[in-house]
Amino acid sequence: MRKVGVQVQHIGTRMSWQVFVNAPGRVLGLGELVDIVPAPDLTVLRKPEPPEPLAPILSTFTGTFPIAEHPDSTNAPHNDADWRRQDGFDRMWRGEEDEYIVADFDYGAIPPAPGYTLSTNPDFVQLVSAKNGHGTDAKFLVKYVIQRPDTGRFQVRADNVHFGGTPVITFTLQLRWEPPAVNPAEVAFRAALAQYEKEVAALQRKAYAAAVRERTTLLSKVEPRPAEDLRKEERHSVFAHLVDQLSLFEPADTHLEAELIRQIFDVDQMLYFVSPDFWRPDDVSAPATAGSLGRYPVPPARWEGDADDPLAGETVLTAYSRTSSHNAPDAHAHTPAKEWRVDYLITPDSRPAPMGSSLGWLVQADGDERRNEFLNSAWVKAVLPIRPGHEREALGWLTKAGVEGEAALDKPYAWQEGDPDAYRDQTIGRVLELLAAELEAANTSVRNTLAAEQVFETGFDPLAGGFRPAEPYRIFDQWVEVLPTDQVVAVEVVYDPKTGQQL
Repeated sequence: MRKVGVQVQHIGTRMSWQVFVNAPGRVLGLGELVDIVPAPDLTVLRKPEPPEPLAPILSTFTGTFPIAEHPDSTNAPHNDADWRRQDGFDRMWRGEEDEYIVADFDYGAIPPAPGYTLSTNPDFVQLVSAKNGHGTDAKFLVKYVIQRPDTGRFQVRADNVHFGGTPVITFTLQLRWEPPAVNPAEVAFRAALAQYEKEVAALQRKAYAAAVRERTTLLSKVEPRPAEDLRKEERHSVFAHLVDQLSLFEPADTHLEAELIRQIFDVDQMLYFVSPDFWRPDDVSAPATAGSLGRYPVPPARWEGDADDPLAGETVLTAYSRTSSHNAPDAHAHTPAKEWRVDYLITPDSRPAPMGSSLGWLVQADGDERRNEFLNSAWVKAVLPIRPGHEREALGWLTKAGVEGEAALDKPYAWQEGDPDAYRDQTIGRVLELLAAELEAANTSVRNTLAAEQVFETGFDPLAGGFRPAEPYRIFDQWVEVLPTDQVVAVEVVYDPKTGQQL
């Protein structure tokens, strides 16, 4: 919202242009305190080493395959014959209907380590050697069936064997053992690693809290910049908005417009009034919730650099804020209930928190109270005085520039008692033109102008009679009276001239 109007100042009457600028502090940069936080010292902790992953184990098994008479046999078997499995039976024969031997035998191997199981793939059982009783190689064509992998039980089923005239064949197998699904060493490592990470987290939390405490203290001791410099920056921000709104030419000629603006408007005497932040349209004073954040929350507890921002966590923009809960009484349940607030941080060594900390304001590290109000203001009202003698030019400029608010110039002027009769039955625009002409005529005297501007140049001494403007501004005056008092409210008191005590 913008409007053209007349403002009566304490030193006289001058036309001025008023404008509202939303969020004027948005364009101002903030100082960042560079504070490198060292990583916590983890050398005092010993990180457990992960165990080697369990792998399959190959082992050898030696057993004997005897020549044993089958229950179906009616004749003692010969040990110097070629024995073959009889189809459909669990016995071996050599072509005689009354002579059979046992074809299948069960064996058990001992696992090489706890939890290991015998591979269920029979292809992993490899025959290393088969010797008869004379120690020579024997024919030993067999198959293997894994019966109990967990206990190492398996069966040897012979298809074709020859004992070489001896009662037994000694064979050696290579077995493959699979590791357990759960490695006991891995379980122990995970437990040790969890304890290590817990101790690391404790050190990081301690270092993190120490870093936040140190930063809070350091930040509170940053010296503010000169107030004059801060005010100049704010004026630049406001004036930049005003110049943008006073554009007159198409296409825009910013250099020419800036020169003309300075000729017509008294830029150096521009005033601006900062609105408190609770006037902001999107109310920031609503009660906080668990997800509320201050303008500059405490950084996350991380210790590795951020690839997107090399200075992440290494600079301090402003005073930290932290969302926390407090117990509040519940009138209905009669039990404590959570009440969320955006708090600010302090330390025993930090200076008092700046104004606005409890309100969750954005606080500039090297700014003063006025700068913080400017940064958090919803808007400012700027008053740009018109140079004496240029009132009608300024009025014409604002009308041609199409400044919002000038549409009211066609509305009837509400005449009041004491107004000149010439203002009767006139529009607001016409009254402004008459007033501009009157002021232009009154301001043709250089002496009057200089007298009216004297307070801007040298100020005035209230104890020397106050400030009295020149004609035609004598209806305005100001003065200061000094009364002896010990109270905030000016109440006259009397002192004993001997004791100096109040009577």
